[in-house]
Amino acid sequence: MNLELLIDGLMDQYMTQREFLRFMKKIKRAAEKGIVFGIPDQSVSVLSLGMPINTLLLHPKGKNILIADIARQIMPKLTDGKMFLNTNIPEDVLKGAGLKR
Repeated sequence: MNLELLIDGLMDQYMTQREFLRFMKKIKRAAEKGIVFGIPDQSVSVLSLGMPINTLLLHPKGKNILIADIARQIMPKLTDGKMFLNTNIPEDVLKGAGLKR
């Protein structure tokens, strides 16, 4: 193996990892303001909410609103390998909507 091939391989690996980290950062930012779902490393969709999820969870009916939105608007779209990508929604809300981690 020559040095040029080794360097090219390492550079490709570095750039792939860098793009993945950027993608994950975008998902994390989007998850603060909405419900994120899609195929990791490929494409995502966001259901925007009227307020950040943390603020919504503080509201007395916030959990019920999230459960209803996930069950009604997200669950039917989770086909063809699409996944629920939010990590900032409590487990009891996900179970209430019919999702499993």
